Amino acid sequence: MTTKNPISNHFENDCSIIQYDHQNSVLLFRWKLEPASEEFKQAMHEVIAALRHFKTSKVVWDTVRLGCVLFDDQKWIANVWLKQAIEAGYAQAAFVVPEDVFTKMSVEDTVEMGTAITAGVRQTKYFDDMKNALEWICGQ
Repeated sequence: MTTKNPISNHFENDCSIIQYDHQNSVLLFRWKLEPASEEFKQAMHEVIAALRHFKTSKVVWDTVRLGCVLFDDQKWIANVWLKQAIEAGYAQAAFVVPEDVFTKMSVEDTVEMGTAITAGVRQTKYFDDMKNALEWICGQ
């Protein structure tokens, strides 16, 4: 009998990787390098596909290498992507944020812009490391 790998790759390109933690039913999204706008949107669409495919509501976002999110992309997340993600089941998000203050503010601004539009639909929390982010989201 073979044991299934508890974490499998769902999508990967030069900028990002989406993995699925089968034991905890959590998507693990990591930016590998700062994306251009189209790469950003493509990866975010892949998250929606993964939410549907795995029928999960939980995502851990590793944004350490994301860089600053362009304002137009922030608006797109808040006004377009979030609605589609919530329809796909998105409900809990743990963000691993970098020490870099500009990237951290960019991530938090993007999340807060979306929260203002979808108040009460999602639970969101920020963390300094993956271990604490996983512990929190697995308890949701």
